[in-house]
Amino acid sequence: MQAEELDQMFDDGEEVLEYFDLTMMKRPGLAMKQVALDLPQWMMDAVDREAQRLGIQPQAVIKLWIAKRLNAVDSEDKLDYVPSHHKIKS
Repeated sequence: MQAEELDQMFDDGEEVLEYFDLTMMKRPGLAMKQVALDLPQWMMDAVDREAQRLGIQPQAVIKLWIAKRLNAVDSEDKLDYVPSHHKIKS
């Protein structure tokens, strides 16, 4: 199948996923990198309280807070820290 044919099928609203090998699909920028972070006890207590309130893991709270801050800085300063497909909508 030619790319033009696939484009036309997609534009016509036809199902095109059957033409792709989804087992090889990767989402850019989602590879994890482990970091060590030393925080004062009062900060971890606050993170734990927020995690409990939200019903999520403390690590998820930290990721959420960092992502929100990076989005805010990116929006304010137009620095492009955060790729558009990773931006959090407020």
